[in-house]
Amino acid sequence: MSIPYSGQISMGQVAREQCKPLLNVKMRDISSFAGYVIKDSMAEFYGYNRVYPSVSGIFSPALSGLAMTKISGMTGIWGTGQITYTGSTDLNLVLKWYASGQSSYPTTPELNSPWASAYATQLNLSPGQAFTLMSGYINTAETAISVNPRGFTCGESYPAAIGTQGTVAAPPDTTTQNSFVFDADYIILTYQFTDGFDLDIKVRIAIPDIGQNTDETYIGYPGTAANVDKWPQAGAPILTWGGDNTGTGKEAVFIDVKSFKNQYPTTSKIVVDLRALWFNVRGYNPVSVTALMYTGGTVTSNINTFNFTCTGFSASSTVQSVSKVITNTSSLSSGERLATLTYDISTGLGTFNTNDTTTPTV
Repeated sequence: MSIPYSGQISMGQVAREQCKPLLNVKMRDISSFAGYVIKDSMAEFYGYNRVYPSVSGIFSPALSGLAMTKISGMTGIWGTGQITYTGSTDLNLVLKWYASGQSSYPTTPELNSPWASAYATQLNLSPGQAFTLMSGYINTAETAISVNPRGFTCGESYPAAIGTQGTVAAPPDTTTQNSFVFDADYIILTYQFTDGFDLDIKVRIAIPDIGQNTDETYIGYPGTAANVDKWPQAGAPILTWGGDNTGTGKEAVFIDVKSFKNQYPTTSKIVVDLRALWFNVRGYNPVSVTALMYTGGTVTSNINTFNFTCTGFSASSTVQSVSKVITNTSSLSSGERLATLTYDISTGLGTFNTNDTTTPTV
């Protein structure tokens, strides 16, 4: 059901059409989700209608009838193994599904009630990226639970809330260092999270001092002020945020190394503080940060996938970072450190470190 073409409309109506939670609806979020970049105005949403694609043939294993197994140590919680997106372009949709064989479903009134007999999971995936589905509140006697998709339109037939996926036992943190050598003009740091809703990222350059000395100057969600989408905010940015993903999937920050060199020509080392917190529903799977590095080319943002792409580059490299379970749920805090990235501009040597206890927090 589309938004009316005339009369009074609200952000809640748009959030309902987008299958987003109805708490803390933000104008920038719904505009970005719809692909509007020129201005944030309700007038843009007259007649708005989001159409969801089919899921046939784009997941491995296929979703229909996919078996779920009990999660060890958790009463009534079942989950799938990893499901891989096999499409050729980035995917951004709300997956509505139900656990066949489940007799009762959780209620989350703070989200304006989920579907009476279904779940919804927002997916923001790149080709080859994997995710899991989890189902809660399953009775002990139920022994044959499987996943089945339900279609992809939001509207009159279903309330517009994203139901909880339940919880799973937290896997252990992966606490190692990943190093690389690459002469980068641009670095795209992509946070990836496969469960939970609305991971807020907080990123700053801690060394050298480029002015990010307060909580409100972190790139991403700062907690006590308006979102900061670039730094510095005047002149050529060094850090740029890919936008606020209030579902599941990824968020990203773009580091313009060339801009940093121009503004700090005598400095050879950058230390980036990579932090995060859960704003809505906490996830229990590890969160990772991947570095995509490029020599040359042009970087552009994709507001529908909360990420960046680079075209026309002469060389590139990808480094999978360490991963860590994020437990912080305080939106008024500096978040939890996932890792730091130290990058030496003169040698191209970079290192992710989840054991960094010396880089200061603000």
